[in-house]
Parts: sequence; C-alpha cells; structure tokens
Amino acid sequence: MPSRERRTYRTPLGPVTVLAVPVEAHRAKSGCLRLEERDAVGELTDADVVLPVQLRRWELGLPPRPCLVCDAPAKRCIALRRHSRQSVVVAAHLRFARAFDGPPDTARPSLPMP
Repeated sequence: MPSRERRTYRTPLGPVTVLAVPVEAHRAKSGCLRLEERDAVGELTDADVVLPVQLRRWELGLPPRPCLVCDAPAKRCIALRRHSRQSVVVAAHLRFARAFDGPPDTARPSLPMP
C-alpha cells in the first residue's frame, strides 16, 4: 500500500516515523493494532491513527489493552496503581530480552503482584 507521505523524526526516546496512508480510519487503526500485538514488544510500541475523535479498541471489537505485568486491562492497573514502577519496567525489559535475545515466544512474563 503506497503512502502519501513518510517522515522520520529523531526524539530523545528514539526515532518516530509518521506515515500518511490513503485508507479508511478503521482499517488503519486495525492495522496499527495488529502491528502492536504481533510480537513480544508490540505493546511497547505506539502505532496510532490521528483523528479529530479518538477511535477506541472496543469500537473495533477488540478487548482492552492488557497490562504488561498481569494481563488485566491496563487502564485499570494504571488507575489503581496496582503494580510498582519497577514491576512494569521489569516486564518491559523481559519482553525486549525475549524479542531480541531469546526464542520467538510472545507469552507474557510471570511476575509477582506487589
């Protein structure tokens, strides 16, 4: 699928690429979510669609984004501060290690809840 425009910007957290793609918003959002969910570090990626009104996962028939630590809905864990910052960082590091250093396994790490 050809893009209309592609630009990459350097940021303190790493490069960010913006694509302008000539497709309907629901299709673009679904594609972004599939990219995020296809491997162990996908949830650490933020691929999104810029729209005047937010397009939510449930509007696409998808469940809430899972927590990196326990698989409960992430919004709930964030709001309740269910996990320590250290637990979230450890879960993220495990995903990166598994994705880049280990076998191709997309299972979530098992971490104790604080």
